[in-house]
Amino acid sequence: MDVADRIAVQDVMLRYAATVDEKDYAGYKALFTEDVEVVGMGPNVMQGIEEYYPWWKDALDKYDATQHMLSPTYAEISGDEAKTR
Repeated sequence: MDVADRIAVQDVMLRYAATVDEKDYAGYKALFTEDVEVVGMGPNVMQGIEEYYPWWKDALDKYDATQHMLSPTYAEISGDEAKTR
């Protein structure tokens, strides 16, 4: 695994947290590809940003504020694909 790949994955995770906490809706949506597959954010797998984004925005809008605190990101990187938690 390339160190630059790990840093890139960490940067995405940090941007994710910042866009949620700042309610930067456009910035958040830009983090995902059109064909994103979202697992574990509800009872069903969501296919595509057009299905996921409205669900996410509705969920976020229920909160006045959020605060994400991240520790080092665990990532498995293989070619052009990465899995994190």
